[in-house]
Amino acid sequence: MSSTEKPLLSVTGMAGAAIFGALGAVVAFMTAPYLPRLAWGIAWIDPVSIIWVTCFFIFGAAAGILCCFIGSVALMFVDPFVPIGPIMKLLATIPMILIPFIVLKLKKSWDYSSIELKGKKIIPITLCSIGVRLLIMIPANFSLFVLMFGGFGGVDPLWGLEGMWVVLTVVIVINTLQGIWDIAISWIIVYPTRIYQFATW
Repeated sequence: MSSTEKPLLSVTGMAGAAIFGALGAVVAFMTAPYLPRLAWGIAWIDPVSIIWVTCFFIFGAAAGILCCFIGSVALMFVDPFVPIGPIMKLLATIPMILIPFIVLKLKKSWDYSSIELKGKKIIPITLCSIGVRLLIMIPANFSLFVLMFGGFGGVDPLWGLEGMWVVLTVVIVINTLQGIWDIAISWIIVYPTRIYQFATW
């Protein structure tokens, strides 16, 4: 670490996390009760995590993760599937912030800076983030499904194997799409608009 390297979480970053966490809470309050969901609570579309990832692009990984936790606490008051919904949203979003952070730190030829994510580098980083997200969310959703319904067969044990594949397919599709939206829409908000010029990292 050089003597001029910025801290992972500055006072500005903490303020940014609080502001974006509050903004996410407002969006959740307006949208959470109306989001289309599957039987075990997973939402097809959820704009809240886009705000959390946008916080990361502007204020850095530590602020982004702090924003996720602040937002998850706020979701506890509005999400119809408390506490499952907020916990699953937190688990799904953390990799979208943590993996880019790790890649930027490990890649010695790259700077740990928001500007490094401006170009095509964001594509392989996004794919890696989604891969890790799936490694977390597949077993998390399987465990939740079994806990809630006693297995993949529901009331019909003969549907068990087919049910498992259906749940697996749905989890992969939804988390892949949401992962793309989380990064892509946040990226569009920050980079083409040149907001990244005001980034603190």
